[in-house]
Amino acid sequence: MSQNSVIVIAVKNSKVTDKVVQYALKHFGGRGYDFHLVNVVTPIHQLNAMPASGAAAGLARAPTSSQTFQEQELQVQRFLMEEVAPKLGVSKNAVKTMVLRSASGGSEAIGAAIDEYARNVGAMMVLMTRHAKPQLQEMFTGSVTVSCVKKCTVPLTIVH
Repeated sequence: MSQNSVIVIAVKNSKVTDKVVQYALKHFGGRGYDFHLVNVVTPIHQLNAMPASGAAAGLARAPTSSQTFQEQELQVQRFLMEEVAPKLGVSKNAVKTMVLRSASGGSEAIGAAIDEYARNVGAMMVLMTRHAKPQLQEMFTGSVTVSCVKKCTVPLTIVH
């Protein structure tokens, strides 16, 4: 990694990932930034960690509830490196992939893990998308985006 400014891109392995990657490429690509692709793995995240079809991410299978953190991290890391990073269209030296762990699957804990990572690497900003959950589900599970808006100590850009 070079000494360029760091932009953390919080990635949830879903279709909306392309939106935030396209935004990063359009506004920051080729301008001397380093991109850190970050995904947070949690115990209840296992069924949502990958696209519904493992084949959609180029993987042999989607995660199961019996997977260990290590197996899940490896699968998500592969997704970030093989599917997301190349879409940024920048040198491999300008992209770092990071799978973070959170013992709690709550939105607050996931948002805190993203913020802590961004602070620790001295990121100039965090980019993320607003994931459209059904309102009832969001009422019970919360929203990582809302958690980051309320508590993120690093500048935050939400791509809609």
